[in-house]
Amino acid sequence: AKAGVEEGQTRQHARLLYLLGVDQIIVGINKMDACNWSEDRFNEIKDEFVKMLQMIGFKPKKVPFIPYSGFNGDNLVEKSDKAPWYKGWSANLGPKKKITGFTVVDALNNFIQPPKRHPELPVRLPISNIYNIKGVGQIICGTVEQGTLVPGDVVGIVPSGLKDKKIFSIEQHKKHLEKAEPGDSVGLSIKGITKDEKVSPGDIIYVQKDGDLKPIKTFTAVVAVQEHPGVLKPGYAPVVFCRTAKVACKMTKILWKMGKKTGGAKVENPPELSQYENAEVEFEPSQPLFVEPFETCAALGRIAVMDSNRLKMLGKVTGTVHKSD
Repeated sequence: AKAGVEEGQTRQHARLLYLLGVDQIIVGINKMDACNWSEDRFNEIKDEFVKMLQMIGFKPKKVPFIPYSGFNGDNLVEKSDKAPWYKGWSANLGPKKKITGFTVVDALNNFIQPPKRHPELPVRLPISNIYNIKGVGQIICGTVEQGTLVPGDVVGIVPSGLKDKKIFSIEQHKKHLEKAEPGDSVGLSIKGITKDEKVSPGDIIYVQKDGDLKPIKTFTAVVAVQEHPGVLKPGYAPVVFCRTAKVACKMTKILWKMGKKTGGAKVENPPELSQYENAEVEFEPSQPLFVEPFETCAALGRIAVMDSNRLKMLGKVTGTVHKSD
């Protein structure tokens, strides 16, 4: 863990969590048996972590710190008596809400809150699979990320560009549903899609009355560059993954970057990016793609950037320019 904090992997993971909008974290300090459950060693690591988390943007009072041993199972599920100095963890959930516990499982059960769902927002349903079933027709499957879908809704599909299609039925495990809400994985029967009209995994279903969605011409994203031996320059063309979509995109601009080499300061319009730097970049998709700013729809605002099956960047979308009609 010590090497991780100093050399950057743990720091990198914490930065990524913050960047991707994860605001609930638990810090478990493992292998406590290796230092004979030393209180000094625990505090040394905890203090280092608190400093690092504060620099990144986390509030340490909202983070449980738990000494444990995965090898022996101490403080994982059951309380251990090997560290008499450890009286349990406490963390703030809100202004006047403090949660306390002892083990890692206590923290998972009592501290971590389920993500906020948004059934009231405009519908976004990324398509994961499409099945052609004999005698039934085409069944389109996916998980509702936000909004509420009901049979009878008139929908569009982006970036395929289909419009005026009607939700005929919504099914989940062979049961008909009256509505599909965030988190529901469903199969849809949609009326009006002809043989010549193509729907693909990665497409997004939306309800037309909420407003039209158009494919993206370019988008900007704040990214954290992962392990990469050389430098990345404008013109670099990796594959961008967003939920169920994956499209080759060209990095057209680097707006700013910051990292060890910049002394933590923002450098505008740099010529290149190196590993472990944070930056804001512009991408231009080579094929139709739909993403949204993270603030509008978190699910369609998170991206992973891959090259030859290796993760090169993780980030969130900050802005989009749509293709004009």
